[in-house]
Amino acid sequence: MIRVLACAAAALGLMAAAVAYGAEGGWKPGLAYDHVLPNVPGKSLRAVVVE
Repeated sequence: MIRVLACAAAALGLMAAAVAYGAEGGWKPGLAYDHVLPNVPGKSLRAVVVE
């Protein structure tokens, strides 16, 4: 149980750091792929590149 809580706390810390870094303008997202799926009505596939 303690191991699960420790992993959750570590993951939360990493996510907080990532959000803070992204908010500062450190990441530049760009759309790399955007196409409609032919056999699935109303759905599409998108890929994003983050530099």
